[in-house]
Amino acid sequence: MLILSRKTDESIVFEGLGIEVMVCAIERGRVRLGVKAPPGVTVLRHELLERIDPWVIQKKPEGVGNGNEFHAGPSGPESCPAEL
Repeated sequence: MLILSRKTDESIVFEGLGIEVMVCAIERGRVRLGVKAPPGVTVLRHELLERIDPWVIQKKPEGVGNGNEFHAGPSGPESCPAEL
């Protein structure tokens, strides 16, 4: 396991997979993460994955977003939304 330290607004990139994980906020012992992934990638919390029947998770058609994209903020660059 690789363990990394990141500050707010810093990210980790999985090069070649098109996946980026950004630290949006650190408050009261909780870390808020934003995940940017290609449309065909399903992103789930681990505790939910353990409860979901594998047959329920289906790949979405190409070009269909899955809500995992960062959205451009007022200043233009990609960043974490205020409310996740």
